[in-house]
Amino acid sequence: MTTSRRPGEDNRRCTKTAEQRLAKDKHASLDNVKTAWENNRRHTKTAEQRLAKDKKMFEKFMKYPIDVFREGDFSFGIPLPGLLIVILLGVLVAATIWAYRSTRGRTRRGFRGVLIFFRALVLCFLAFCLLKPLLTIYDTNPDDSYLLVMIDSSKSMQITDSVNTETRIQRANKLLFGDESQESDSLLAQLNAKFKTRLFAFDTAAKRISDQALTDADGESTDIPNALNEALDELQGIPLSGVVLLTDGADRSGTDIAKLALQTRERKLPIHTVGIGSEAGTADLELVKVDVPRTAEEDFPVEMWATVRRRGYKGKKVNVQLTSNGRILKSIPVDMDEVEPQGASKETRTARVPIKFTPRQPGTLRYEVHVLPETDEAVPQNNTKTFLLKVAPSKRVKILFVDGKPRQEFKHIKRSLKEDANIQLTDRFLKDGNKYGGTRSGTEPDFDDYYPDSKEVLFSFDAIIIGNVAASHFTKQELENTVEFVRTRGGGLLMLGGADSLGNHELAESYLNTPIAQLLPVELELGASPPPPAPRGRSSREGYKLQLTPDGKVEPLMALADTPMENLARWDIQEPLLGYSKVKRAKPGALVLAEHPTERNQFGKRILVATQNYNAGRVMVFTPNSSWRWQMLQSHQDETHQRFWRQVAKWLTTAPKEHLKLDIAKTAYTLKEPVVIQVTATDRRFEPTNQARLRAVLIDETGKRKEIRLEPVLGEDGLYSARFIPNRYGEYTVTATGTLNGEALGEQQTLFEVKPSYAEFSNAELNVALLKALAEGSGGKYYPLEEASQLVQQIPLVESATSTITDVDIWDMPLIFALLLAMLGLEWFLRKRVGLV
Repeated sequence: MTTSRRPGEDNRRCTKTAEQRLAKDKHASLDNVKTAWENNRRHTKTAEQRLAKDKKMFEKFMKYPIDVFREGDFSFGIPLPGLLIVILLGVLVAATIWAYRSTRGRTRRGFRGVLIFFRALVLCFLAFCLLKPLLTIYDTNPDDSYLLVMIDSSKSMQITDSVNTETRIQRANKLLFGDESQESDSLLAQLNAKFKTRLFAFDTAAKRISDQALTDADGESTDIPNALNEALDELQGIPLSGVVLLTDGADRSGTDIAKLALQTRERKLPIHTVGIGSEAGTADLELVKVDVPRTAEEDFPVEMWATVRRRGYKGKKVNVQLTSNGRILKSIPVDMDEVEPQGASKETRTARVPIKFTPRQPGTLRYEVHVLPETDEAVPQNNTKTFLLKVAPSKRVKILFVDGKPRQEFKHIKRSLKEDANIQLTDRFLKDGNKYGGTRSGTEPDFDDYYPDSKEVLFSFDAIIIGNVAASHFTKQELENTVEFVRTRGGGLLMLGGADSLGNHELAESYLNTPIAQLLPVELELGASPPPPAPRGRSSREGYKLQLTPDGKVEPLMALADTPMENLARWDIQEPLLGYSKVKRAKPGALVLAEHPTERNQFGKRILVATQNYNAGRVMVFTPNSSWRWQMLQSHQDETHQRFWRQVAKWLTTAPKEHLKLDIAKTAYTLKEPVVIQVTATDRRFEPTNQARLRAVLIDETGKRKEIRLEPVLGEDGLYSARFIPNRYGEYTVTATGTLNGEALGEQQTLFEVKPSYAEFSNAELNVALLKALAEGSGGKYYPLEEASQLVQQIPLVESATSTITDVDIWDMPLIFALLLAMLGLEWFLRKRVGLV
């Protein structure tokens, strides 16, 4: 009878078999690693036993341990000049030759030479012994010789990069203090038998510790020079034989190690370094840094960059995530195999990953960037970075739009801006007979002229748009005030193309020789004379489409879609434009965002859109004069025209200048890292002032308040500064307020956080080159961890006032007598063989 089985049971049985096989392979692999480690430890122990046996054999033949010969000074008990000793040896050789002259007829010449050699060698050895050779050694009491032992306790010592899954600090503890059953054989016990040891743990500073294993390695950074100098200062006046440094060499001080080694060598203080960790490093994913603006605006896109490094893990993609309050905002897979290898190692690849997001609420917000770790990653601590972003709330901005006679461009730009609830638009246009029209914004202060002649009124706006209007319609003072509006007020200025503005062909009416020319991101040129009118129904102008430059393709101002590919496609389907004003070229530092696809001059393609920052403000030129076609000739559902001009308005007004500016260099600090707080104060005309009365209040996350005194900075008008050193982790809020002549200058607030640093986990492989340079430059020696036990015998005791000088004879060494007997016996045997005895 045939029994059938269900497919589900077969699948479960196959899956279970595969899991069992995988688990078996995994255990076999782990057993292989453990076996290799045990073999390595067994070989190391065997080598140490063989070395100890060789030392005993040496002492048996040479009478004294090898250290006596290494450290002692050789001399003769019967002091004779060196020349006299050479003459004596020469006489002995000559006497030997003379003694064998009677054997010429009975022996061959070569054989006689061998006999002369052995006889002369015996006589020379006897003469050597009669001169009483000796070694002078300094007998130093271990109680008078000290040794500084320093163990690295920084965060990089938390890394697990050994085959037995021990951290670096565990390996250092095991070497220095030994296991519970082997404390008497530990390195520290051996050193204590020879020296008085002084034990320090160190990171950026040195701290005296007891003779017990370290339980933590949480130092923020490694500063070997500073820690070493601190320990030496504490032990000043104590006779030190040297320094033993147990570390991975991940020094972050930036100090020239060769210079430090030379300084310690001059003090006759050798540094012996013991390397802890793997020189090759381990497979690792690392978030190297995050580049992000410090401020942003609500509902306005933010562009940031994450630099990711991969070592090993070939063929695996890296996932980068941006999160806030546990919510994933962006998740970007990165194929690192497509990135060119970095440096000599083909295993290391670095990529700069763009991340774009839009903050949806105001305030100081915390974000985290994660590189998702692999399951077997040894250093997951370097996979995450946090940052704070100050998001300004969207507010109603005031824009002044002045144009010439009414035209399609003015009408449609005005409509797009007025439909934005966050824009208060005041517009002016010219009429016949030097009259003007326009609408008020409905806010005070207002003005009754075509253009404000008062600086205070002009400065009440956040941005100015100058349309197709000649420069002659403005007074010189009004143009100069406009320059000040951008330079000191921090306002935005947009210059539109047109036959009367950028394309004006009359020098007296163009902006070529006006103060406005210095603001613009482009150099101006006189426009061409207007062409004769075309026949009715025909246009003499050919259409064109904006061609985005490489900068324009990544600039949020020019974004019509959320992805680069979609954005290019959106620009490609826009209606062609007709006409534009020609400018000469971009100024240094300007950003060209769009060009004409075909028309050129001697400097390259004709510029259509360009921007630049000018002191505290921003300036933009838009040379086309028919963007209205993007609205009139497109579907009524298409919002390209509205989106573009609202983005321009937001760009012009993104960073309006306040009378108080609060600035802190970073948003994240480590414990006890100085925080410099700077406040800039300006008067009502936005000129720097030293007459302001300022105060800053700092509040930690427990609510504790601390008032910080702001002091004027010499030579910097309007700049005040204070310094604060945090002594606890957490978030800190800084609020700056001020008054000038009894009037409030406003309030500015920012936030920073004090958190543990993870810089120690970046480039944290064992730095053998640094440790060798430090050791050899100071007169010491570098030891791998497996050879560290050798340093006990190789560090000499330091000479002190209580040291005694001892002379030990070496003429009676067993080896010398053995050689004398061997050579005399061999000579006698050879002589007897030829009948000379």
